[in-house]
Amino acid sequence: MANWTTNNVTRILKSDSTTTTIGVGTTPYGVAVDETYVWVANVGSNNVTRIKKSDSTTTTIGVGTGPESVGDMTGWAYDSSSASREGQLREIR
Repeated sequence: MANWTTNNVTRILKSDSTTTTIGVGTTPYGVAVDETYVWVANVGSNNVTRIKKSDSTTTTIGVGTGPESVGDMTGWAYDSSSASREGQLREIR
């Protein structure tokens, strides 16, 4: 779950509902999940945070201005930048 005002996401384990807070970029908005990673689009810091599910380590990937969503995580993401509102596909890994 993206926590817009506190710049983090909350991980909820489905086995017992335990929660963990993980810091991400500014104003997290879109979240997507694949087999290995959780991807978070950070509108305020113009980047995507990749969180490794096995150990919660994070990697920050710069993208266009104001990313609001991430794709199906096949390696491509739709960046619906707030500056142009035209959006574009961008490869992120």
